[in-house]
Amino acid sequence: FLVSIPDATTLGPPLQAAHDAGVAVVSLNSGYESAGSLGALTHVGMTEFEAGQMAGDYFVNRGYQSGLCLNHEPSNNAIIQRCAGFEKAFVDAGRAYVNVDGSTSSSASVNQAHVASQLNANPTVDCILIGGQSAKGYVIAAIEDVGREDIIKAGTFDYSTDVGDLVMQGKLEFGIHQQQYYQGYVPVVLLTLASIEILNWTNRSCSLVQLSSLQLTWSRDNANWHLLA
Repeated sequence: FLVSIPDATTLGPPLQAAHDAGVAVVSLNSGYESAGSLGALTHVGMTEFEAGQMAGDYFVNRGYQSGLCLNHEPSNNAIIQRCAGFEKAFVDAGRAYVNVDGSTSSSASVNQAHVASQLNANPTVDCILIGGQSAKGYVIAAIEDVGREDIIKAGTFDYSTDVGDLVMQGKLEFGIHQQQYYQGYVPVVLLTLASIEILNWTNRSCSLVQLSSLQLTWSRDNANWHLLA
């Protein structure tokens, strides 16, 4: 079966039990760092740390001085890794960095107020990496609440038509596309090939099927798809 592993502590025991029972497991999207130890045959996705670092480089190379990474799902290891990569880009460049865990509330207005309070507490922040696009609306609103929409620029993980529209409106700088459709499609192909013995996973350690070669970002640089990986 297919599984995403945002929290290895919680999902580890049932995944290990499935592996021990002889069930073929392929992980996708989140959890590459722990997939092999939990018995997954392979992982389909991208390396989150490097993707976060790439986002940081985007801002650093454009002269931004103080980055904030919003982890809107604090227990999600993928977002933790994205923020760690973002941090490395800023620290390596000698720039300021702050990590902010999102509110645990499901209310957009509560989350918006939380982000606004963090921006007020960190007045030098001039760019934000959003850990996933579900938080983009209240982050943009929070930037406007503190009156810094002309100063603070934001980018997000994941792509949708909404993200593209916000990029064209100048409210987002980019959306990192990790090819979610293919993350679901490719594992099914791999398991099918294994089931008819075209693909042999015997005695193989967990490997990464890296989709970063398809990792496209809609950016304000040229208002077109371009390859970042």
